[in-house]
Amino acid sequence: ITAHEVGDGSGPVGLVEDHIGPAVVSPRLLPALSTSGRPAELDHTTEPVHTSEPDRAAVHVVPTDEPSSVLRISQEDIFLEHNAGISMAKFSASGELIASYDDESVLRVWAPDPSSTQPKLKNELDFAVTAMAWDRRHTHLLYLYDESGFIHTLNTKSNLLGRHPVFDRRHPWLQCMLPSAASSTLLTVCSAKPESSSDVAVLLWDAAASRTVASRRLPASPDAHGVCAALNHNATLAALAYSSGHIRLIDARSLETVATINTAQRDVCAVELSRDEDSLVVVTESGALTRWSLRKSHELLAESSLDIGASALPDSRLDCDRVAFTSDRDCIVVAPRDQCLIFNIDSASLSDCTRRHKDLISVIDVAADRMLSASEDGTVRVAQYRKV
Repeated sequence: ITAHEVGDGSGPVGLVEDHIGPAVVSPRLLPALSTSGRPAELDHTTEPVHTSEPDRAAVHVVPTDEPSSVLRISQEDIFLEHNAGISMAKFSASGELIASYDDESVLRVWAPDPSSTQPKLKNELDFAVTAMAWDRRHTHLLYLYDESGFIHTLNTKSNLLGRHPVFDRRHPWLQCMLPSAASSTLLTVCSAKPESSSDVAVLLWDAAASRTVASRRLPASPDAHGVCAALNHNATLAALAYSSGHIRLIDARSLETVATINTAQRDVCAVELSRDEDSLVVVTESGALTRWSLRKSHELLAESSLDIGASALPDSRLDCDRVAFTSDRDCIVVAPRDQCLIFNIDSASLSDCTRRHKDLISVIDVAADRMLSASEDGTVRVAQYRKV
């Protein structure tokens, strides 16, 4: 059930929220360490909280004459699909469908566009889901990883559910699951202990053949309490980022390590490869942003800090579920509390922000020209954005 109706183009109707305004001027990649500026025309209910700048010493900054990318939200819709807090929500590859899962084990598949002819499903599952991912090539297939180590494949056209074991008894705790954009393959990272990635197993599972095609155990990373991962565009390279700041680059076909980087960052919660795959971006729970070269030197290219108020407000630290990147890798979306903030990666300047949920956001996602935020209050906000 959507909480609004879209009008005939004469103006916003109901809860449709029009954010289009003057373009926000973002600084270039200066010393890439400047604190973010908050545009005056954005959400006036939130005062900016300025975080201290990190030390600029020994930071090599890559100058650029390219203008920073600015995203502006053009419309927001709020949906009431669940009666309980939502713990997972994912766009399909095209952004046409959303799969959302709540604390009462209810899985819904639905389209945010009211004129869509896509199927709308509701399933009350008898197992607990710990991760989910859409097939990037066969867009009607949704994969669910349960706490017993099985991957369930949901055909959203027929609503049929299949189950396949991928359980590793020595590494039962799933840290992350990523779909390949080049094939129906899933990359899973599991740890030996809950919330601990000191010893992890990486597994490559072929969904089409329902079998494991490669697996590898990776050694410990000291003081790590979690791990996140990213795949490149053709699923040939994966980056595993330990919370302790160690990055492991692996061949996503053989799962062999090809390089390691020690970022000296703490509480790393997200990593992403640049679109040209010449560098990677590392994000910490407090909003620190660093860019690292993927060339032989693996040097630090730039660092900055997102103004999310992590040091001043409780519950404002980030995690892997509340960080997402736009498809062009120019912008990052974060949800430190009850609203999404869009930052330009090069300048760390704030481009725009969504309206607030009534409760904390549990997960966000980005696909095509849309982003979603799902909350503990059972609502989902879907915002459309455009580059200006």
